[in-house]
Amino acid sequence: MVHTARRRWSDPWSWGALPGILFIVAGFGAALLFTINRSLTDPGPENYARLIEWRSLVILLNTFQASAIVVIVTLIGGYAYAYAMRVGPKALKIYLMLFLAVQFATSSVARAFAWIELLQTNGVINKLLISAGIIDQPLKLMRNDLGAIIGTSHVLLPHMILVLYASMQRVDLATVSAARSLGASRIRAFWQIFVPATRAGILTGCGLIFILGLSFYATPALLGNPSRQMISASIMTQSEYGNFGAASAMSTTLVLITLLGLLLINLCNRSMSDRRSS
Repeated sequence: MVHTARRRWSDPWSWGALPGILFIVAGFGAALLFTINRSLTDPGPENYARLIEWRSLVILLNTFQASAIVVIVTLIGGYAYAYAMRVGPKALKIYLMLFLAVQFATSSVARAFAWIELLQTNGVINKLLISAGIIDQPLKLMRNDLGAIIGTSHVLLPHMILVLYASMQRVDLATVSAARSLGASRIRAFWQIFVPATRAGILTGCGLIFILGLSFYATPALLGNPSRQMISASIMTQSEYGNFGAASAMSTTLVLITLLGLLLINLCNRSMSDRRSS
């Protein structure tokens, strides 16, 4: 591993990334040190003691629960989308990639307001359902957990798709064809050959979406339940009331959880890579 790292940095082109790395580390490090210092001095370390109070634990649990549900939704939708990009005809791949690019180019706030128009009581979805005779009264589709999950999943879905598609690109489709030629059905070949070959992508995508979901603010604030605050909304609330020490303690905790998640993803990927190589 050490020799591999040395070979990478021996390439002159690798040093071109150094200014960007230093800029990111310096900016992130300075902000993190300032936040940690504020959490310990305004008014003191008791800011962290408040994080184990029942109200703070409920906020953390709500955030974890919402992020986990978003992971499941984006994994199901993202896998189907990425699979279509991998095995579909060239024309379909181009259209799907263009649509994905449009999603990245559109602001998350703009997409949240679009969902408001669709999900509100007199929105498009309720009007269509009522006009079709499916329901008599409008459904409550936003300002609750459902609205937050729908909006957040829509914003984070492109990230899951790209991670899964990158993993699927490494899969040799000839192995799936070989399994089918030996008598396996299309579904069996998919579940027993293709899906296991993309486990690293599934793990990385789920970890990435979970981490991003923990710190999501705008979409849950616009579409979610105001009585079920997420940790990012709680940080904003504490800041608005001038409790910068408590907000800093929450922010530091969120950063530590994020770094721990990234470490676990890296360790799991290395473990799977070692198993394949052995």
